[in-house]
Amino acid sequence: MPDWCFNNLRLRGADAQLEELREAVAGPGSALDFERVEETPAELAGRNPDPGTVALAAMCGAAEAEDSYAWRAAHWGCIRPAERESVHLEDTEPGVLAYRLSTPWSAPDGIAATLAARFPALKVELAFLQPARGFAGVVAFEGGKEVSRDECEEPDEVRKLVSREFGETEAAVLLDLEAR
Repeated sequence: MPDWCFNNLRLRGADAQLEELREAVAGPGSALDFERVEETPAELAGRNPDPGTVALAAMCGAAEAEDSYAWRAAHWGCIRPAERESVHLEDTEPGVLAYRLSTPWSAPDGIAATLAARFPALKVELAFLQPARGFAGVVAFEGGKEVSRDECEEPDEVRKLVSREFGETEAAVLLDLEAR
């Protein structure tokens, strides 16, 4: 069973561009289908090694392996798509789309980077918390390029970042998961 990484993916820009993105990334049963953002190559389908093997290869700086987990880790930032039940689209204000989602073990920063490159007129920001491993961060993109990255592991800094990016109420719930 994976340790879940909690993510807020916010996109800002013209409503027409946001609607185009929304339609492009929606898939069967999910408002955000990673395969619609960047499809896993067909030749890698079904080639899923033990996740520990993938993590070990990544820590050792091994070249990209020829399996779907390694490809996804390199291109999506995580080895599996977001848990479908966890994907929630919030469209509460003009010019903003916000997706809340959970991914296994790590943040989908590759998905955010791909969306930023495909829709360079949009501002893209991904905030994430991995409570089991005690880290959080925010990565921002403008003009299709990464413009900032703030990651932290120190508990007080994690609390501040999560409160700022997820809101006080949600931060209290998410950080309580860390205590369990």
